[in-house]
Amino acid sequence: MEKIKKTLKDNTAVRWLILVLVSSFLFSTYWLQNSHSGFKALVETDLGFTSEQYVSMIGLTTIVNMFGMIIVGGIILDKTGVRTT
Repeated sequence: MEKIKKTLKDNTAVRWLILVLVSSFLFSTYWLQNSHSGFKALVETDLGFTSEQYVSMIGLTTIVNMFGMIIVGGIILDKTGVRTT
């Protein structure tokens, strides 16, 4: 008898789990990046930041997140392989 090799893409539950995980990661990244806008007045008054310093701080967190995800994604891609990732 011939063995049938199953992959992760053949398992519907795993595909849905990965879809939910990726969607929740994307949503949380978007939400966290936009949640800073409500703290602007508080940071400026309590911590004495200027508007320019506040925007620079938010910009740096965006850059770190962007390049961090590229590095982490690259490591995952290297470790698990293109087909699995």
